[in-house]
Amino acid sequence: MTPRARARSRAVLGAASLFFAATVAVFWRALFFGETFTDRDLSVFWRPARAVLVRLLAEAPSFPPLWNPYFAEGQPFSANPHHAVLHPLTLLFALLPFEWAFRLQILLPPVLTAAGMYVFLRTLGRSHVASLFGGAAWGFGGLLLSTTNLIPILFTLSPLPFTLAFAIRASRRRGARNIAGLALSFGMQCLGGEAASLALSTLLVLAALLSETKREQGTRGALFPLAGLALGVLCGGASLFPGLLHARDTLRASGLPDSQASVAAFPPGRISEIVFPYILGHVEAPDSPAFWGSRVYGSEGFPLIFGIYAGLAVPVLVGALLWTGRGNRCFRVWPWLAASAAGWILAMGPALPLWPLLRALPVVSGIRYPEKFVALSVFPLVVLAAHGLDLARVRGRAWRAALGISFTLAGLAALGGIVMALGPLALTGPASFLREGLLESAVTGLLLTAVLVQRRFDRRPLILGLTVLELAIHGNRLVGTRPESEVWRAPAFLAPAIEELREKPLYHLSAISRKPALPPMEIAATPVPAQWGIPLALEEDFDLTQLRWSTEASIAVWKIASGSPRLLAPVLARRGIGAVIAPRTGSDGQVVAGIVKPSVSRPLAFLAERVELTPDARTWSELTRTLGGAAAGTVCLMGEAPPRLARPPGRGTATILKSRPGLLEMAVNVEGSASGVLAVNQTWDRGWRAEAGGVAVPILRADISLMALEVPPGRHSVSLVYEAPAVLWSWLGSAAAFLLSGLLLFAREKGRPG
Repeated sequence: MTPRARARSRAVLGAASLFFAATVAVFWRALFFGETFTDRDLSVFWRPARAVLVRLLAEAPSFPPLWNPYFAEGQPFSANPHHAVLHPLTLLFALLPFEWAFRLQILLPPVLTAAGMYVFLRTLGRSHVASLFGGAAWGFGGLLLSTTNLIPILFTLSPLPFTLAFAIRASRRRGARNIAGLALSFGMQCLGGEAASLALSTLLVLAALLSETKREQGTRGALFPLAGLALGVLCGGASLFPGLLHARDTLRASGLPDSQASVAAFPPGRISEIVFPYILGHVEAPDSPAFWGSRVYGSEGFPLIFGIYAGLAVPVLVGALLWTGRGNRCFRVWPWLAASAAGWILAMGPALPLWPLLRALPVVSGIRYPEKFVALSVFPLVVLAAHGLDLARVRGRAWRAALGISFTLAGLAALGGIVMALGPLALTGPASFLREGLLESAVTGLLLTAVLVQRRFDRRPLILGLTVLELAIHGNRLVGTRPESEVWRAPAFLAPAIEELREKPLYHLSAISRKPALPPMEIAATPVPAQWGIPLALEEDFDLTQLRWSTEASIAVWKIASGSPRLLAPVLARRGIGAVIAPRTGSDGQVVAGIVKPSVSRPLAFLAERVELTPDARTWSELTRTLGGAAAGTVCLMGEAPPRLARPPGRGTATILKSRPGLLEMAVNVEGSASGVLAVNQTWDRGWRAEAGGVAVPILRADISLMALEVPPGRHSVSLVYEAPAVLWSWLGSAAAFLLSGLLLFAREKGRPG
């Protein structure tokens, strides 16, 4: 082995050891003590969603599973990009026990993105130590660890450094391998399916290309990264193309209203969290005095991104770099600064006057939580800090003066941020936590200062070690875990009835109102019951990816429940609801919940007793109030009825022969001479196809969101099959693009050994 090869092996081994140590320090409870991740969306949405995935892999008639009968009376599954069905980390659920697959989908991305940042910084010409520093600051910094409970963002952001590295390499060398590497990494981002993260990724690719001045590239040099990105879009087409078609039928199609799009905007004072990690208090305790930042988040009361702190060395090194100049002739600073500034502007949303103009853009108009764009601000700072760390080896008196000024500005920024974030509460808040944060920042600052003023040795490894130690301490608090047994344990009121509830959908009375504000696990708030195999109906659109008419139906039924409680029973009976969870606050102030079972409940499919026409949800609500108890057997067709539809319809029976996700077979007997109207309590969607006696029949939308079809007199076999050609063709296209990229990756380049 040559000396160069040995040095490279030692570098790889050192990087692997460092990232492994950081992983153990942050995730030790999940790795060694049988605990699993439970923060926020992980317990209330992603665990149920992944449990549903495992069930669909076993129950669905095809792969990929196209239809999900467990959410909102049925919803498209693989077409929803948030499920990321084709993503390799999602496919772990088909190969491993559930808990280890669930842990690994959260454990692996920080390690992989840290390695990617190391590769990217080495591509930019940074030293081994500076690249390790950047990898640790990004992969185990507050922002990336905060996304471990926001899986679409985590999946989309984690391959980002690899995308940037291959984009730079493609612009320099223009080889097939670099184009293939760019396609594979960007394709993995597209499979993550998070629109805001994809948008900010393209801006960072642009910043990376503009920062490259090592060689004169010209316009031709940009064509090769564009080719790689285009091939990457094809690789990720299995998520992107069906997702775009699905989006047209969701609330996001026409853009979100300001009340939804502006939720959780980044408070301006929180920028100082770059130098002080406890500006808002301790996010691991949102309901206690330890978190005093709820005031700056208004009605939401809690940030989307728990933290953005990447170590005190990052702002100090960036400040010193900017103070001393623009770096060197091979590296432009301004594109990274521009990208970071754009990120702050987007993340602050309505706090800045530019927000109404930004909301007019196609991508921004359909995105909620502007705080997502803060990743666009933090990533460039880590890149600049790594560059500044390399300059720390060669700078003299001017560099030390810049460091001193940077520390002073960092202290002032932290103090200003505390005042802006806390206000009057700063005098009455939990002083112990405030002192803890200030003390930790002060100690870190003193240690960094002591390291940086030394002249006799290379101070960079000490900065690296100190940063990793600091991030491990902070990062452990950003990733909440609980014992596995506690997570799977059902509430006492629900546990005895789980097996029975799997037969018919469950409706939760707090689904839309969010009142009372109750612990989701204690009252089995939707979609939590789905993790025990209980199908749900009329729940809140958690991630705004439900079919639009499903959301309309949920709101309409909730209004009936609030204004006319007596009408709720026939409405739920019509939809085949098998049980209702009714939470309330007891006389002692404690939350209690119970199960109420309707005395009458229609089956999954039945022949209507009565047919009415209702053009919209408002008319349906008015008609339902008029019908009263008769609503339980009435089918309300949305829009125009078939020209020959019999009213009253023919009576008879419908027997379910086979019921699987996306597949329903029935034996229907319509008595008399009039056609019957078969009501099917599954959500209407364009992908459904129906046959009666071997003849295709149109599927009508009924009762805002459900299905109905006309069946001629007599005995017939009726089948409904859910088809999604766009999903299947997109999957084939992605497979072909991945195969092509793989072949290019191993292709022999001219002048290079194979």
